[in-house]
Amino acid sequence: MSQPVVPSAGESSEFLAGDGLRLHFLAWTAAQPRAAVFLSHGLGEHAGRYAALARDFTARGISVYAVDHRGHGRSGGPRAYTPRFERFVADLEDFRGRVARQADWLPLFLYGHSLGGLIAIRWLQTHGDVPLAGAVLSAPLLGVKVQAPRWKLALAAPLSRLLPALPMKNEIDPSELTHDPVYIRSYREDPLVSDKVTPRLFTEMMGAMVKALAEGGRISAPLLFLVPGEDTIVQEEDTLRFAGGLRGDVTVRRYPGFRHESHNELGREKPLGDVFAWMEERIGG
Repeated sequence: MSQPVVPSAGESSEFLAGDGLRLHFLAWTAAQPRAAVFLSHGLGEHAGRYAALARDFTARGISVYAVDHRGHGRSGGPRAYTPRFERFVADLEDFRGRVARQADWLPLFLYGHSLGGLIAIRWLQTHGDVPLAGAVLSAPLLGVKVQAPRWKLALAAPLSRLLPALPMKNEIDPSELTHDPVYIRSYREDPLVSDKVTPRLFTEMMGAMVKALAEGGRISAPLLFLVPGEDTIVQEEDTLRFAGGLRGDVTVRRYPGFRHESHNELGREKPLGDVFAWMEERIGG
């Protein structure tokens, strides 16, 4: 069943990143919160695209806080650009600290999708001492499946040095995100969505993937992987290989026939049910 497009409601606010850049975020607070989630979105999108998901979380007593990454949505900075991938990770830690203070004693979860999943993984690998109830990784960017033209790939490294913020098409077709035509149309018509990527962001993503795959063992938090079976944007095999090499509390859920955004698919009730059941086990009453 097609989901209605929910406007980017939620309480809007801003804060300054460690380097002084203005970052925007949205908060959806449950009436009687039992837990909280801080959310890391994908390439080209923004926090407001998660309003429908936030509605489902808050209905279950879980507050949601979603940041617009630098260069995305209403946050500052050149579009689809970061000077270093570690800047994304530092921004997420700044945001987590803010959410933790606001959520106070509540169990805190992380939800990362696609590029946001890669950012989440690098945060988990570099902030293992931070208390976390668990992390949901939705189609995390651990391997690129969508193919860019060869000339773009050949020019990526030199352009990253010479013209790092040059906007270029990111090769993502919105119809590859989900089978839901209502969602696809809303994505195409969203003025805050960008179809660009910059050479520096591309090369930084590639480098971050290499580091993430090499340092998987540094993650200690409970993990839930959502792996769509018809993903044409990220490599399913790389996610499964990464998850299979981890120790501890690791759960993998696969969704045959689902495209890249499981939480926005027709039949989204299944992955969301899995997410909520997994969280409930870790909230502990």
